[in-house]
Amino acid sequence: MASFAVETLAEGKLIGGSDLRTGSPEDRRAELGIAVADKIMWEKGFGTDAMRTLCRVGFREMNLHRIELWVQAENARARHVYAKLGFREEGVRREAVFKGGRYHDMVLMSVLEGELAE
Repeated sequence: MASFAVETLAEGKLIGGSDLRTGSPEDRRAELGIAVADKIMWEKGFGTDAMRTLCRVGFREMNLHRIELWVQAENARARHVYAKLGFREEGVRREAVFKGGRYHDMVLMSVLEGELAE
């Protein structure tokens, strides 16, 4: 597992976190998690930059072949960022998470080594 802070470059302000949780070494696969908790920093490119950097570390430094993540189906903003970076949708877990008083579908997305949009 590798964990990283997401911070602004100019001020060094902590605005979120990210991690890669690996399975067995022979799979060369990891599940990615990211959160930009400071909503004032949304739509400023921090999430995209953090995702791209984290994927580069995964592929170049950790020798991963596949990076995957789960995202709520209605989170169009996040799904757009992931697709822009080369992630592809693979499937849906229907009504898999109960949050805010209702069930939400979760979409599995992944990117393979060589597919990351630089």
